[in-house]
Amino acid sequence: MDPYRIPPQKLKTIFKELRSVKDTNDPRIAAPDILDFGSASHTESVERLNFLEKIFDRFHSENVVSQPVSLNSSLPSSNSYTVNGIPGVTIYPGILPPKTQRVLLDKLLHRDLSNPKHQTNLHLHYEVSYPSHATSFFAASKSDVLFKPRDPKVHKGLEMKQVLQTKMRWMTLGGQYDWTNKVYPEEVPPEFPADVGNLIRDIVDGMDPQAAIVNIYSPGDTLSMHRDVSEEVNQPLVSISLGCECLFLIAIEDHTMEAGFRHVVIRLRSGDALVITRSNKNQFALANMVDWRALAKEKRDSVNALIPKSWILSTPLPSASEQRDVTSKYIQQFLSPREIEITETDAVGIVESTTSGKWKAREVAEAFYLVLMIEQVNCLHEIFFDAAIADAQKLDDYYAEHQKPVGPLHGLPVSLKDQFHVKDVETTMGYVGWIGTFEGKKGTGKEKVFESEMVRELRDLGAVLYCKTSVPHTLMAGETVNNIIGYTYNPKNRNLASGGSSGGEGALIGLRGSPVGFGTDIGGSIRIPAAFNGLYGIRPSAGRLPYEGMANSMDGQNSIQSVVGPLATSVGALRLVIKSVLSQQPWLHDPLVAEIPWRDEQEQAVLNLVKTGGGGQLSFGILRSDGVVRPQPPVRRAVEIVVKTIEKLGHKVIEWQPPSHELAFDIAFKTWKFDGGADVHGVFKLTGEPMASQVAATYGSLGEQFTASEIAAVNIAKRQYQKDYMDYWNSTSSLTGTGRPVDAIVAPLAPFAAARPNMYDYYGTLLLELTAIFRVSPGYSAWVNLLDYSAAVLPVTTADKSIDVVDEEYKPMNEPDMKVWKSYDPEIYNGAYVGLQIVGRRLQEEKVLALTEILGNAL
Repeated sequence: MDPYRIPPQKLKTIFKELRSVKDTNDPRIAAPDILDFGSASHTESVERLNFLEKIFDRFHSENVVSQPVSLNSSLPSSNSYTVNGIPGVTIYPGILPPKTQRVLLDKLLHRDLSNPKHQTNLHLHYEVSYPSHATSFFAASKSDVLFKPRDPKVHKGLEMKQVLQTKMRWMTLGGQYDWTNKVYPEEVPPEFPADVGNLIRDIVDGMDPQAAIVNIYSPGDTLSMHRDVSEEVNQPLVSISLGCECLFLIAIEDHTMEAGFRHVVIRLRSGDALVITRSNKNQFALANMVDWRALAKEKRDSVNALIPKSWILSTPLPSASEQRDVTSKYIQQFLSPREIEITETDAVGIVESTTSGKWKAREVAEAFYLVLMIEQVNCLHEIFFDAAIADAQKLDDYYAEHQKPVGPLHGLPVSLKDQFHVKDVETTMGYVGWIGTFEGKKGTGKEKVFESEMVRELRDLGAVLYCKTSVPHTLMAGETVNNIIGYTYNPKNRNLASGGSSGGEGALIGLRGSPVGFGTDIGGSIRIPAAFNGLYGIRPSAGRLPYEGMANSMDGQNSIQSVVGPLATSVGALRLVIKSVLSQQPWLHDPLVAEIPWRDEQEQAVLNLVKTGGGGQLSFGILRSDGVVRPQPPVRRAVEIVVKTIEKLGHKVIEWQPPSHELAFDIAFKTWKFDGGADVHGVFKLTGEPMASQVAATYGSLGEQFTASEIAAVNIAKRQYQKDYMDYWNSTSSLTGTGRPVDAIVAPLAPFAAARPNMYDYYGTLLLELTAIFRVSPGYSAWVNLLDYSAAVLPVTTADKSIDVVDEEYKPMNEPDMKVWKSYDPEIYNGAYVGLQIVGRRLQEEKVLALTEILGNAL
């Protein structure tokens, strides 16, 4: 390592700015990019407090002990913090109390400074005289000249007063270092003070003090930037702040960054300790890691830079309190009448116009892209407008030449959840650690080249792909939040969440920034965003649509498979894209897809029943509550609206009383924890980025992995539950009055119209040791995934504060029910969309869509 290396100019600029901060009243010291642990909670365990009291009492005594209190293995753990992106840096806030700091300073500046073997900055240029028989270096008179210059032509003699006020800058303890020649002297160094060494061993894990430099500062002082050659020593380094505060700048080389380095600024307060560890070569290689904040910002800025400046709003978006709804009329003020016409047309109407030549594919793409540019709810991960326009133009050119469309989706803009791999575009899935990689790995040859199977099929069908939408990192949350784009809000009501994990799709289509998009669903991730944003959506059964080549969390967990499905503004749009994809025979390209083409006869069977009248009735099971948490007033009213609609149409309803949905959620939850969280923890470790609280509630700590026998037991329980549910469904034939079991179930997707940010406290309940975890996957929709049923979303109504009032007399059934009841605020929810799900049996997508369309049209 070259100790003379000059710092990069950009680092010098940062240093210069920090150097101008002279006191704690400067507002720049509170900048968000300066790490400050002063306000963090540092509650120590009783064991640790007793331990610290013992070592501090011993250190405060005048006797120098030869051994530390702790002998490594007995050391109780301490509260400490690591620094993301700067490997090997640990902060111990407030580790030394004021009394101990004073005692330590007293020993250093009086006792140890009086030892001639410990050098100072003055020894470089002065002959230093030590007072005889004095307990302190400073016992001499302030007017005595104890510092005679080695070269009188260069330096003048110093009085003690001058040394005390300005000239004493540092002292070394133990091993000495020649700062002029930047080498360690060959002679045997003096012994490190035993009591000081024992104190540091006791308070800092893994520390064995052998050498130290005591820097002495005055207010406003700065230590010049230097390259610390001790980084090559296989021992930790510790910096302890005594009686002062400072800004500590650390930078390491990183040629993947534009600046060529990564840095962090830490505010050290009196009593704080900062430890830098470089214990072995492998650990030192961690310097290749990237600061997650900087990398996330760089990614975010690179996407925003693709927005033409002329399209950026001249005035900022009003706050949610001023303008909670940014859909419809609000966003239309920025569009032309023609653009409004296009973006308010559903996918079926769009392809009718593009496949007939009425509308140009490019014109349609540009209209939706303009809405996409205006969105202000953080719903985008990737935009690739140039590629989309080029593709749209090719479609127009083809139509002009051949007078026919490329395929049934000719010119239809389709948005994609950020699990789909698209050529020339990254897939981060919300992980900072996946930026610049292929699913967290570099050098695979697939980066920005590989495409998912459905992407290829959509292109062949004539679709125009133009953006990828936001997801919660890990995908395992009903709210969409990650460290790249932040939180995705609900555009209809920005007090609320857009849902998850396909929350970006829900928000974008809700804004009419897309006519149709594809998401995925392992516990409600298509249906929840669809319902929260007033859309139609469908969760097909596993094996109906191709998932081949898509990114995922916990890949290989097949007990409950994630499935891909569309969200849109009409049932017709869902039918259009599913039917089109199936026309590509995906079972020939994805080994998990069943060979089931689109079946018009299933739809027709429903229509025939409805048209025949008399005995041709439909029947629906009505699930009003799962027996654990009662839905909030807007959801309960939506159920009643649908019940009355069914009855008005002349069809039957029965109360749905199936096997326990609580048991279903318990089984489902176990499948998502088979690996103990190893998969997601491995990804977070790539950069050290933190988990969102919505995810950490479930995956915050690494758990035990299930054994093969335990997984088998879960699968047996799942199969038995499926059989029990099937038997119950079949038994309803004696209740419906139609001679058949119910045709579908009408049920809530969640107990609320939409989640309040960071308050999605009911996705399901688990008893025993899991009672505190409520952010895994929705209890009102995960049962569908366990059963692998087909389920579509039916938009029903909007919350109305004048109707959906709080039931003050309600007595909650349990703690989760209490949380949901208390979280309802009619004012906050006013105007929010309310949707329900229409659930059919396995692989009944055609029938479910037909039933949903019948009810939707009636509503």
